[in-house]
Amino acid sequence: ITTSADLKLAIQQTKIQQAGELILLKEEFTNSLDRLKPINLIKDAFKEATTAPDLKTDIINAAIGLTTGIVAKKINPEQVAEFLQYKQNNKTSKHP
Repeated sequence: ITTSADLKLAIQQTKIQQAGELILLKEEFTNSLDRLKPINLIKDAFKEATTAPDLKTDIINAAIGLTTGIVAKKINPEQVAEFLQYKQNNKTSKHP
């Protein structure tokens, strides 16, 4: 830059560049805010959970374990023993 006109041109180009970068920065900031909204965090987590095969298996195993635990708490062990004894007696009476 050797002349005053060159300096003014460089300043103008810098201002234009800054304006463009400011627009991009604002867009990125808005996108970041959108990604951090609770509903979007939940959606993203759900998408990750449904696309990860290992996680699917873990969720299924956890559901099976939870269901088994609930069922086991509701079943009376004495009733299970009586049922098994009944089946055993029934089997031996049919096939002595």
